[in-house]
Amino acid sequence: MTSPPSHPSSPRGDQAPGDPARERDAFERRIFRAHLAAAFGRRPWLVMLLVGMLLLVGIAQETAEQWLGDGGAALMLLSGGLIPARVFAGEWWRLLAATALHQSWTHLLVNTVGLLLLGRPIESAFGATRFWWVYFAAALAGSLASLSNAGAVSVGASGAVFGMLGAMVALGVRLWPRLTPGLQRSLVLMPAGVALALGLLGLMLDEVAGTTAVDHRAHLGGACGGFAAAMLLALRLRGLGGELLVPPRRPASPRIASALRVGAAVAAAFYLGSIARATLQLGAPPLIEPIGATTLTWRDRPLTVPTTVRTGVLRGNRCSGELVDVAWALDTDRIVCFELPLGGLLLLGRPTQMLSMDEADVEVMGRATATGGFVRRHRRAMLMPVAGELLFVLRGAEPLLDSYSRVLAPITPPPAGLPNAVTVDRALDQPAPRPQPVTPAGPRSRR
Repeated sequence: MTSPPSHPSSPRGDQAPGDPARERDAFERRIFRAHLAAAFGRRPWLVMLLVGMLLLVGIAQETAEQWLGDGGAALMLLSGGLIPARVFAGEWWRLLAATALHQSWTHLLVNTVGLLLLGRPIESAFGATRFWWVYFAAALAGSLASLSNAGAVSVGASGAVFGMLGAMVALGVRLWPRLTPGLQRSLVLMPAGVALALGLLGLMLDEVAGTTAVDHRAHLGGACGGFAAAMLLALRLRGLGGELLVPPRRPASPRIASALRVGAAVAAAFYLGSIARATLQLGAPPLIEPIGATTLTWRDRPLTVPTTVRTGVLRGNRCSGELVDVAWALDTDRIVCFELPLGGLLLLGRPTQMLSMDEADVEVMGRATATGGFVRRHRRAMLMPVAGELLFVLRGAEPLLDSYSRVLAPITPPPAGLPNAVTVDRALDQPAPRPQPVTPAGPRSRR
């Protein structure tokens, strides 16, 4: 004797798999998805305009060497980049100008491609005026968040691009009940996961590795700014027939619409004006605060080193670690590094560790020893021998080298005749046989 078949229980409450209500809900979500695809397929014009503007600024940076001279590209970054100390000194326009500048073509292309991919659906969802408010809020929020990073110059539109991710999450949250599971994942879960992973995980990795090459604070700030703006602004999604997919809760006020348009125009004027204001700074690199110094004894010789900047050890091409004991690092044949403001780097080690010791290197070391200060070796590098057998190498943006050398005056060796003197010999890179004395091939300078 067999028992009658039992009906399997539904995983969703009391609804059976063939429940008409559930089927109707799924059908309506598929219809809404078709309308949404039509809305997102419309061609946005403001995104294209912003991408074109960023590319024009990028071309100006790429050709800056030709119309600004040597170091022109670095000068543009310094004149408009986000430098917290300069913003707090009253140069507020850097908050916006920095979002139009980029470190390299790769940096620019990554941000413009991200803006194209993420900005198109956001402009389609909110319209051009409201999209500009989302972009502006994200860019400004990213720059404000970046003020907590007192490291190198911060530039790039990535804060605004992350704002598009935040706006995508806000859009998905507002449309959640009408979205298919696939759209819920692609509009909410994936963008939120990407923003959090790249932002929070990046901050944690920076803390572990001690590097700040990527401004993750700006990314998180931009994502939050874009999310907040997209949650506040009215949607303008239009379906296959041009009707609003999400009608406003109350009729749109003409005054509010006019205020949004006027405010967007004012914000755009501030944005473009900030970029123009940055160009007025091209002949005046930002000031660098004086750097403190202390004198220690290394191998019975006085050695003066910076104290008010981060001290580490050079690994690869980066300064890693902090609070490094300078004497220990030198005794163990490591190159000591001091991170200077605005991305500069001061290295301390033996000449053979940092130079090829060719004739040009030895000639520059001789001049540096004779003058008792930093002497330019080549573009973006200056050097100064100290403590008899050590060498300071100063690296940084070309327009800032002279400023660095001035603020590093406290570490300049004592005047000639004191025991900090160093002998530069052109035979250093070609040691003579032991039985014979070393004969200098050129003039010798002694202090």
